Amino acid sequence: MKLSERILTLLSENPDGYTSGNEIAERLAVSRNAVWKAVEKLRSDGYEIDAITNKGYRIHHEPDRISAGAVMKLLPQTETPFRVTVVESISSTNDALRLRAEEGAPEGTILIAESQTSGRGRLNRSFYSPKNSGIYLSALLRPTIPAPEALSITTAAAVAAAEAIESCCGADTKIKWVNDIFANGKKIAGILTEAAINLENGRLDYAVLGIGINIFDPEDGWPAELTGIAGGALSVCPADRRGLRSRVAGTFLNLFWRYYRDLGGKPFLNAYRARSLVLGREIIVDDGVSRRRATALAIDEEFRLIVRFDGESRETALSTGEVSVRIV
Repeated sequence: MKLSERILTLLSENPDGYTSGNEIAERLAVSRNAVWKAVEKLRSDGYEIDAITNKGYRIHHEPDRISAGAVMKLLPQTETPFRVTVVESISSTNDALRLRAEEGAPEGTILIAESQTSGRGRLNRSFYSPKNSGIYLSALLRPTIPAPEALSITTAAAVAAAEAIESCCGADTKIKWVNDIFANGKKIAGILTEAAINLENGRLDYAVLGIGINIFDPEDGWPAELTGIAGGALSVCPADRRGLRSRVAGTFLNLFWRYYRDLGGKPFLNAYRARSLVLGREIIVDDGVSRRRATALAIDEEFRLIVRFDGESRETALSTGEVSVRIV
């Protein structure tokens, strides 16, 4: 974590009082001059920080930015040494983190962007990622699981995202099989898990879990092709939105890591089923070649969607990657 982010965390612990430069320097094992430079960096980023001689520093106004320190404060205490980095803009957090994974970055490396220029979803679809609107996050995982079980990562993340959005934003969420989160009839989040497989043992070398969550509607509105389809978790933007995106990101990671540590036990399966947007409904299954009408019946233990196609009596299990599903 950068020095400026560590200082921001300290100042946030004492929002109503001043923290002396000496205390900050001693606690962070840096010089007073380094503290001053870091505070100036925070000010240039939009933080209003008061400074009074013989009293110290105090945050007067915090901008609506995602803070690595605020996210870190919400992460669980585990054997995993989390490393959270927040960047202003990037082409794709998943692409950047995959490069770090190949270079040997450890599990728990988290990359969050204020905006993406080339955000991606499943089937190489684009994911609109404007600034000051959402959370665009990727997490590096190194699970010791067979490749066929990788779907558990996506479903665990879907439940964690739904729970975090409900807790922080009060939205009533649904999960569209496999990886999209909906609220108020619109898509508010999407998940993309990409993995590298060890061909010798059939297990994952690593996985990069990517998620984009729309918290607010974009300042300039949605592009025409997304109008009526995409939405924000909050239908009305609050008067004070500072810290909300950091809180959603940290809460999501906290919840996800609990599920991730017990992927084999699937403690999130029932919650995933309960939030299903498609069960009991007529859907259209598109396999890239044809589009067929079916009824969604169940989600099995492997997170496959059990359907019955129109005109058929037998049931069919659909796996992720071979179909996309649209609600009729």
